[in-house]
Amino acid sequence: MSSDVMGRYIAEGARVLERMERDSLRGNAVSQELLMRLVRENQDTEYGRKYGFRDIHSYADYAARVPLSSYEDYEPYIERMLCFNEKNLLTADEVAYYAHTSGTTGASKMIPCTRRALDVFFTAGYERVFALCDAVCRERTGEGMPACKGITMMESRTGYTTFGVAHGAISETVLVPGDTGGYVALPEELIYPTSDFDRRHLKMLFALRERRLSFIMCSFAPFLYDMITYLRRNWATLCDDIGTGRINPEITVDPALRKKLEARMAPDPERAAQIRAIMAAHEDEVFVPLLWPDLRLIATIGSAAFAPCLEKLRQSFGPDIPVDYLGYVSSEATIGTVLRENEGEYMLLPWGGFYEFIPMEEGAPDTPLLMDQLEVGKEYEIIVTNLSGFYRYRLGDVVRVTGYHNECPMLVCAYRKSQLISMYGEKVTETALQTAVEAMAKESGTAALEYSVYADAETDPGHYIVLLESDREVRPEEWPRYSEILDRRLCEVHDSYRQKIRQKIMRPLEVRFVQPQTYALYRDLKIMGGASPNQIKPVHVIANAWLKRFFFGLLQK
Repeated sequence: MSSDVMGRYIAEGARVLERMERDSLRGNAVSQELLMRLVRENQDTEYGRKYGFRDIHSYADYAARVPLSSYEDYEPYIERMLCFNEKNLLTADEVAYYAHTSGTTGASKMIPCTRRALDVFFTAGYERVFALCDAVCRERTGEGMPACKGITMMESRTGYTTFGVAHGAISETVLVPGDTGGYVALPEELIYPTSDFDRRHLKMLFALRERRLSFIMCSFAPFLYDMITYLRRNWATLCDDIGTGRINPEITVDPALRKKLEARMAPDPERAAQIRAIMAAHEDEVFVPLLWPDLRLIATIGSAAFAPCLEKLRQSFGPDIPVDYLGYVSSEATIGTVLRENEGEYMLLPWGGFYEFIPMEEGAPDTPLLMDQLEVGKEYEIIVTNLSGFYRYRLGDVVRVTGYHNECPMLVCAYRKSQLISMYGEKVTETALQTAVEAMAKESGTAALEYSVYADAETDPGHYIVLLESDREVRPEEWPRYSEILDRRLCEVHDSYRQKIRQKIMRPLEVRFVQPQTYALYRDLKIMGGASPNQIKPVHVIANAWLKRFFFGLLQK
């Protein structure tokens, strides 16, 4: 590509891919070497003195001296860091950033991040994306990524602590003012916003103005699905704006921002006519490659719970544009990244942190295992010692091992422990419910784009109410048929649930459909309330009164 920034990203990303391959050959040794280095570097911190890091010389010593931990164990230290700028408490390194957790399962937390941790996230989680796509392009066509910009749906609203340390979503750290202008075809005011605006209209407007785009990037597939759905429904209005060089007066945007954006919008009736012709003929078919023939990459987390949205997006993008599933990343650590396009399994990064695994199999000992002791097909709670001062931290994720790449396990995130649904000890996971929903959708021929489950204890006995959003209206008189299918499918994939139903300890579940775009509205409300668009995850468990009022208030009539 002609962009100096993109060229640098591809080169750095290629080095990450080489390191992933090289270090995978001795993953366990690399991981334990990292652990000993972290212990040595942090032995004189307050936390290191408390647990005798000086006397730790092996993993066995570490496991014997340092207890498993949760966020509450670090909260007093983090408060002192934020309020009084105290240093050398958890890590000897400077804290470069405080990452907000998404708050999906509770109040948002502030996670300290060192520069080393941010560098791993940037190189392995971001630059690697472009290098892998460039390699795929060369393999398919003999040429690298096209010499044109792309678009990102991600945004940055970085704030600062009293002592000048930046804070925000971890994903915001990949957006660097000055750099983005070199490879992103959006005005920086839409990437680093200072006021609210209609994201779908304005970002799609500037994307459509570009005849050549090389990539589209978004944190999560549902948000990208929202954007493409908006384009399909509102292309006529978008074309009017492109043709006139003016933003429709009905579109929400601060007047000062409207003026700035319109100053960059020369009327382009030729492009508007081109888009009109494409959308009029192909609105319900594969139209994205027709709009942007140079498009070579979709980068978004689209595995597991996001799979239905990505499958639906394929109807617009077609089968030939590769998808990079980004990484298995949390605010605490960059845990894994993909090795190949179009695959949702993540290779554990042995230099991204030190990891232990507690077996989730019933009756298994709760002694943590190391990466070379895991069994393919089994699930484990993942424990992380990160690069920023968290030690043997219970992240709350359960992963499933799908295989090994050399010595490094390949993982998928099976579920969050806090998202288990269990009214009578049945412990239904997100994975089980997702599998059942997908099977129901296939059997019924009705797309199930997103879902949530509510444990209704007001009936005797209690039962689940599963809310589904489809791409079409499903009348209430049809709901019992879907209820029967989904209940049967869940019984097939979850033994404990099946037993509870057969023994009449639970009532069979009930399916209800919410109105189209319900989950898009939820995401809009979260953004209006100050949440980062980069961090809004699906609501799979309705766990509080506000969520219940919102989703049940939008049932189809």
